[in-house]
Amino acid sequence: MPNIKLKQEQANFEEMISKIIQSKKEVLKFRNKFVKYFNKDKISKMTVQEYALGYEKNENELNFCYGLETQLKALGWMIGGTSRKFGVWYGIEKNDTLVKFRIVKKLGTKNKQAALNKIRKAILDLLKAGKIRDIEAIRSNILSPMFKGKILSTYYPEKYLNIFSKKHLLYYVNKLNIITEEIEKKDEVELREVILDYKNKNEIYSKWSVDIFVDSLIDYYGSPKIEEKGSQQELKEQSTSQLKKYKRLVFPIIQKPELINLKIESLTKTTNTLKKKPNSIIIPSPNYELDNIRNNQIGERGEKVVMDFEKERLKQFPKLIKKIKQVSLTSNHYGYDIKSFNDDETPRYIEVKTTTSKIGDANFFLTINELNKAKELENYCIYIVYEISSSSPKIWILGNPFNPENKKISLIPFNFKVSIKVNKFV
Repeated sequence: MPNIKLKQEQANFEEMISKIIQSKKEVLKFRNKFVKYFNKDKISKMTVQEYALGYEKNENELNFCYGLETQLKALGWMIGGTSRKFGVWYGIEKNDTLVKFRIVKKLGTKNKQAALNKIRKAILDLLKAGKIRDIEAIRSNILSPMFKGKILSTYYPEKYLNIFSKKHLLYYVNKLNIITEEIEKKDEVELREVILDYKNKNEIYSKWSVDIFVDSLIDYYGSPKIEEKGSQQELKEQSTSQLKKYKRLVFPIIQKPELINLKIESLTKTTNTLKKKPNSIIIPSPNYELDNIRNNQIGERGEKVVMDFEKERLKQFPKLIKKIKQVSLTSNHYGYDIKSFNDDETPRYIEVKTTTSKIGDANFFLTINELNKAKELENYCIYIVYEISSSSPKIWILGNPFNPENKKISLIPFNFKVSIKVNKFV
């Protein structure tokens, strides 16, 4: 099933890009001013007053931390971080309300000038590593992960993602269906690289600037705070909102599918599949728009689970793993969702049918194109994914019940094409 919804959102968002760029004109101008002002020479000589958050600023001068955190907020918000992320600052801390100069312990000194010297060197080292994309040097830099991310995206906006907290990075990795157990363990620097890699491989996203790409993610997927506990007022607003039913479904970040084997029983004469509630991704309902949105999300997740399952199944054949392709992302004309392989290197054409229901009778819809491909292609295979909302979805490899035809399976025509010719002059 192609991610048509995403492509529609990309097309809609693309129409807004020029207006978004125009709305950022002033902040982009300020970023250029900031980077030019705090060049390498200036950073190597900047004073505590020019660096530390909380100091009174000369009207004609900029403050490094204040500029990054507040004045450049529109180009990436350092959400959830206290002033400790800067290493040194001027102000209060927790229950200590005395306004004074503060230094984090990891700098190993209580002398503000010595602390500033370490910070200045760390910033210069970060900029040097960032220029040549030395990821290991970036990771080992003593600056806080959030602060490093903001500096890199400010000085090299086309090289580094402007999302900084791990919570937000994991949220978007999950929404983009690229989360794996290995990726979930990565730090902020690596997670930003994972998302950028996804961007650069996407036909549409690769043409957009990094900050526009991030704007589109926020516009399409929202942010984690929508799905997490908030204040009582926020929860009340969410519960009364008429839009809450359109929120994207939330799946476990890590899902470990389990292979199951079911036996097909003969249908009895009294079986009425249209009256029974089906374990399918499509349940007829008057709200077709909402059904389509939810079904697309469930289907997309099912395909991701099967992709991960196939890579694990073929882990002894690394060359084959590289050839597995989710063709549904590019077109719905293939008649199947995933092209994988058997152990003997012959292709396996997989059509994925997904449900949130527990293991039981399976009723799903098949397009005429999918049916034709099932009859034409050797090694066509239907995978049914149960319990997709759980951390352990169940995968039943049904195989191909249509070639040869399995008499135990009922195939009922469902859709009709209606053609009407009218006389406009009546």
